[in-house]
Amino acid sequence: MPNPNLTALAVDHAEHHDQEALRRNFEEAKRLLEAEHAEQALPLIRDILGQCPDHPDALNFASVAFGQLGMAEEAERCSREAIARRPDDAGFHLNLANRLRDQGRIDEALEVYEQARAIDPAHLPTFKNQLRCLVAETRWAEARAAVDRLPTDVADNAELLAECAEACIGADDKARALELYQSALDLEPDRLPWLLQTARLAIIQSQIMLARNTGERVLELEDHPEMRAMLASIMHRVGDFETMAEHLDAIPEQSDQAGNAANLMGMMMVAQAKIREGLDHMARTETLAPNAFQLQATRVMYLNYDQDISAADLRDAHFAIGRKFADALPPLDQQSLGRPHDPERRLRIGFVSPDFRGHSVAYFARPYFDSFDRDRFDVFAYAHLSEEDAVSQGLREQATCWRNVFALSDQALAEQIRQDQIDILIDLAGYTRDTRLLAFTARPAPIQMTYIGYPNTTGLPAIDYRITDGITDPDGVDDDYSETLIRMPGCFLCYAIPNHAPPIEPGPVEHRGHVTFGSFNNFAKINPDVIACWAEVLRAVPDSRLLCKSTSSADPTAQNVIREGLERSGIDPVRVSFSAFRATPQSHLAVYSDIDIALDTFPYNGTTTTCEALWMGVPVVTLCGDRHAGRVGASLLSTIGFPAGIAASREEYVLTARLLAENPGLLKTARRSLRETVMNSPLCDGRSHAATLEQAFRAVWQMWCEQQN
Repeated sequence: MPNPNLTALAVDHAEHHDQEALRRNFEEAKRLLEAEHAEQALPLIRDILGQCPDHPDALNFASVAFGQLGMAEEAERCSREAIARRPDDAGFHLNLANRLRDQGRIDEALEVYEQARAIDPAHLPTFKNQLRCLVAETRWAEARAAVDRLPTDVADNAELLAECAEACIGADDKARALELYQSALDLEPDRLPWLLQTARLAIIQSQIMLARNTGERVLELEDHPEMRAMLASIMHRVGDFETMAEHLDAIPEQSDQAGNAANLMGMMMVAQAKIREGLDHMARTETLAPNAFQLQATRVMYLNYDQDISAADLRDAHFAIGRKFADALPPLDQQSLGRPHDPERRLRIGFVSPDFRGHSVAYFARPYFDSFDRDRFDVFAYAHLSEEDAVSQGLREQATCWRNVFALSDQALAEQIRQDQIDILIDLAGYTRDTRLLAFTARPAPIQMTYIGYPNTTGLPAIDYRITDGITDPDGVDDDYSETLIRMPGCFLCYAIPNHAPPIEPGPVEHRGHVTFGSFNNFAKINPDVIACWAEVLRAVPDSRLLCKSTSSADPTAQNVIREGLERSGIDPVRVSFSAFRATPQSHLAVYSDIDIALDTFPYNGTTTTCEALWMGVPVVTLCGDRHAGRVGASLLSTIGFPAGIAASREEYVLTARLLAENPGLLKTARRSLRETVMNSPLCDGRSHAATLEQAFRAVWQMWCEQQN
């Protein structure tokens, strides 16, 4: 657009001509150009130039007119002539940059935009056009740098703030984008597109209250399925299942959020121990959103909780998702890196996880981070975290290199890993929430593994190995995995001793006069068979009680599912109670002082809860099943030297629980000695565990080198 102050400048410049006529011509030409009526404006401009051939403003007007008419060469010529006559005019440089941009001469245009900004850093039209040019060319890094040089008077320009936010999204700087959208909304609080983007950015960055408040504001303006799905997800996190269900019920079946809604409804029901209903809802995502990786990953992950699925069908489901997403990303070139195929050289091990925080996976990863051989290995941690905590900081301090990759796409993550020249890349999440498995499909490292975070195969051809042990995956199960199994000589896990554990208290049987059984496992693992088995335990031990605790243990529906299940088996539901969720690790572990014996779940055993119970002096009864998830308890108890807690059948499970309950002396001894037993067992020997892992790393690396050579 022509400079709004141009008329006055032009008339001042034309003091020897008919000023009134020139003024009228300039004003009319300006009006016509602003309306993009260049054909009508051009005769007026030519008339002005006929009187004042060297008039810079008229030449600039001519450039604008020719530009609108698509006459690129004439537009550029007039613009350069205008600049030659007034070189310090930022508006003239802006016009030339736009003319160059229109010709596709982007680098030249950007150079001239910079010249305009050098003349007048506060020139807002230049900033706008420069930013839009960079965004149109997807030159995100440069667009992000331009945002850092915002003119000072942009603070009250809501539209431009929103444009800057979008540029930051393109540049993967979602934190800055969120700040800019919030600033834009401060000026115009009811702009629906901005509210939607703010809510999306807030939930991605785990700013739960901001996302919730913004989503609710959207619903006040418009019933929006995406916001209802987002709010339902938030309600799932905070355990408000009633409000969650209300949002999900309001999402139309024909909405593009129907798949997401089915997935969330399934997650809610599973958290309430309504396993069958939940899995049936999740199964609908295969039809509603078959290509949505995160939804399909969640669906397959939750199949591990299914008491009715056979090991073979569970395997086939994992193989199917692995085949479906095997080629999600194009493979990266490895040869050009020129890695030396030296079997004995120092190796770079990369770990990828969304759980390098106060999470179970971190507690089992930490012993290796603390103990790895720093002379022969480098450890790179790729943390997908919206927010780091004290656990993250501890891991960061031990790692050779820490990268928070939360803002990176799967493709960008794969490229970063390749650039870091990782030799062995290890997934620690499988198909759990926020997995980055798709990055592995680009094959960013020559050797790729999965470990710790998932109880099944990935089914992905890009994952070469799976680290396990001989109890969780005994001989004969290799065909259930797409990966080659690396069996550790002991337990595949190593437990980080909790430094926040409270002192061990005497068991409740000593002062209550009856045994209290307990399960602190996720309610998703408490299926009807488990409830029926626990009922048999309570029947076998008269006057005993059961205490359940999980993140959803305060939910009335979840409580009723367990109570009603016990009642159907003839157990008075008053014998079961529920402990509220505890926010801190210390207060969580302290609740173990309220139980005498921990009852494990099946076919999906506990892992962290089993280790915690043992650390707090509580013996565990586990049923050894027919798949990895159902044999972890057996591996843990074998490793600490407590095989008496391992049952081979439901009958044996009930008998083991009864015999423990009938032996108060044994319970008292276990209370006093289990912590020391665990601490001195291989389960907590981080140094030996790290050395064994590194032997495996070295062995597969040597095999790879031999194949290459």
